[in-house]
Amino acid sequence: MRHVEEHWQTLTLSANGAFEKGDWQQAMSLYNDALYRAEVLNDHIGDCVRLKIPFIQVFLISCNNLASMYQQLGKDDEGENMLKRSIHYLFHLIRRKQIDFVEIQSDLRAAIANYASFVQQSDEGDAKRRHLVEMVNEQLLENDLITTDQ
Repeated sequence: MRHVEEHWQTLTLSANGAFEKGDWQQAMSLYNDALYRAEVLNDHIGDCVRLKIPFIQVFLISCNNLASMYQQLGKDDEGENMLKRSIHYLFHLIRRKQIDFVEIQSDLRAAIANYASFVQQSDEGDAKRRHLVEMVNEQLLENDLITTDQ
C-alpha cells in the first residue's frame, strides 16, 4: 500500500505542475489517475490504518483537485459533483463504522465548507446550500449522530 500512496503523491505533484502551466489536458489525466490510486487505498482500509496512510485525506485531496480542475474548465456541474462525492464518501465511512465519527468530523466540516464555497458562485447557490444542509442533517440522523428534539 505504501507504493500506491507514493505513486499517488507523484501523480498529484505532476498534475499540480501541469495545472500551474495551464496544461489542462495533462493535469486532468494525472488528477484522474491520482483519484484512481486514492480509490485503491480505500479498498484496503485496514492496511492503510495499520500503515498510518492518510487514505481519507488522499481521497479528499484528489476530489478537491478535480473539482478545481473542472471549475477551471468551466465545468462547474462536474466540479460540484466531485465535492458532493467527498461528502458522500465521508458518510459512507461513517455508515460502515470503519472510522470513528470523531476522527472524520473535521474532514466533514471542511468538505461541507468547500462545497458551500464552490456553489456560492452559482445562481442557484442558496438553493444548493439548503439542499446540502438537508442532506447532511438526514445523514446525521440516519447514522444516529444527532437526534431530533421531541
